[in-house]
Amino acid sequence: MASFLRSLPDRPFLTVFLYFFLTLLLLLPATATIPLMDRDEPRFAQATKEMHETGQWVIPYFNGEYRFDKPPLTYWWMRLHHALLGETELASRLHSIFATWLTASFVYRLGRFLFSARAGFLAGLGWLTCFQVLVHGRLCVADLPMVFAVVVVMGSCARLLFAESPPRRWGPDFWLLVAGLAIGFLAKGPVAWAVPFLALLLMRWPFARVPVPWRRLQPVAAVIIALAIVSIWGVTALRQTNGAYGKVGIGEHVVHRGLAALNGRLNVPGIYYLGTALISLLPWSHLGGSVFLSGLPLSGDLRRSFLMGWFVAPFLIFAFYATQLPHYIMPGFAAFFLLLFREGGLPRLTTAGQKIWASVVLSVAGLITALLVGAALLPWPEPISYLVPSLRGVAGIMILLAVFLPLALRYARSSRTRWYATAGAYAGAALLLVPVATNLKHHHPASLLRALVGPGVPGGVSLIGCGFTEPSLVFYVNGAEPWKFCNRLSNLDPLLPKTGEKAVLVLMHREWQLGKVAQQWFRKEEIMPLRDDAKSVAAFLDTLDPSTISVTSITGYNVARSTWVELTVVDSSQKISATEAIGPP
Repeated sequence: MASFLRSLPDRPFLTVFLYFFLTLLLLLPATATIPLMDRDEPRFAQATKEMHETGQWVIPYFNGEYRFDKPPLTYWWMRLHHALLGETELASRLHSIFATWLTASFVYRLGRFLFSARAGFLAGLGWLTCFQVLVHGRLCVADLPMVFAVVVVMGSCARLLFAESPPRRWGPDFWLLVAGLAIGFLAKGPVAWAVPFLALLLMRWPFARVPVPWRRLQPVAAVIIALAIVSIWGVTALRQTNGAYGKVGIGEHVVHRGLAALNGRLNVPGIYYLGTALISLLPWSHLGGSVFLSGLPLSGDLRRSFLMGWFVAPFLIFAFYATQLPHYIMPGFAAFFLLLFREGGLPRLTTAGQKIWASVVLSVAGLITALLVGAALLPWPEPISYLVPSLRGVAGIMILLAVFLPLALRYARSSRTRWYATAGAYAGAALLLVPVATNLKHHHPASLLRALVGPGVPGGVSLIGCGFTEPSLVFYVNGAEPWKFCNRLSNLDPLLPKTGEKAVLVLMHREWQLGKVAQQWFRKEEIMPLRDDAKSVAAFLDTLDPSTISVTSITGYNVARSTWVELTVVDSSQKISATEAIGPP
């Protein structure tokens, strides 16, 4: 067995199969249980459903309206899984799982070429097991297809640039480069091209500072052909929407997000990703000193300069981007693992700087984990108490992946012990995800509404949301007509059906911001809701004929706003026998 494992990196087919098996083990647990979480997941899944229902392949729709947020590749991919497995949470997320596996396989291929088979093998494992990939690899979004495309592009560039002899023009790697460019743009737009472009510039300057044989890439031909492929969809989309796809898709979803912080968050330019990357790359980030504090400067070392430019490019692109999310820098993670394992083994920390780096990262990870563990053990008041099982599960996962495993990787005396520790940590993390997923599903408002009224309401029934307007409502409960939304009861009248028509109304009753609840509890203040429309909702209900409606209360966790919501559901489409609260009392 030991000899087989040592020879495994030299067996590409078996390695790729092993990656596939590990990807399923790491990403399938809880993926089918956790509901699609607001905001983006249900939008992607619902847009795929609506494209299928309308026979549309070019323009995505959400709730009956254009959705210009992303190009269509992710919807096409999800549509295949919906056709095979139904419109479920698992089917909606499978594309990310497969993209994660394909990315690992191409990282292995690139590592074999740049360094050695073992370096590529370990780099692929590092990619599969880092914290941010474990999170995003099971989400219904477009990021992993785009990251896969970037890895294909960068791998093709490396093989063309660093081949011992000039590669054949119009050869396989050129066409892989073209395919990666086209797939990346169709997955998430211009960013899939911006990362490779900036990475190659950084390789030339300031890292390598030596001439680079750019002609080997046939860059003009590659870009023209990729643009031609993208334009087959793009021109059609622009024509069908009178240019709105480009204007809104770029203007609002790219430019505006770069200028306006998400949900009013504090914007920390240039610093945010330096901190989040340490968490995203756990349990491997404590070894980063061997990447950034070893053998500098890089002048003349084209291969390391290539990887360093690749890793740094997403940081520079998004450093001053107002919408800051940890996964934005994921396109550079593959380069980190190729640099980390370039010697074909776990890097040794030999210099004082590398050891200090490891100690600082482990201390920060340990502090964050200690805070989570402490929070999980506190006797929280309602409504935070309902989410304590999820908090405890996350704390347990952090103990394994942020404390136990990094310490084992650094201080274990044998490679066998490290392998056992790694397997045990990830097996434990998978088990801990089960209560987290169960708790989140039990407290997901849209899932509870689906259980109450069913996934599809009868024809002629209006669906109206007031105050609670999350996209998950649209995915989990459908009708013949789109949902209608408003933020306040004062704006509800124009949306109400005419006399004699039926409707399902979801009204925001009260809402608690969990962070403020925690502050109020620590300060021993009265716990007050962020929003309290109880009197207005009661006055509205008094205007309705109780013999024609059922009124039910739903309580749950709105992850998009990190709030606990209490909703009143008014249903005139059918008499629901259960009128008690759905969810915690």
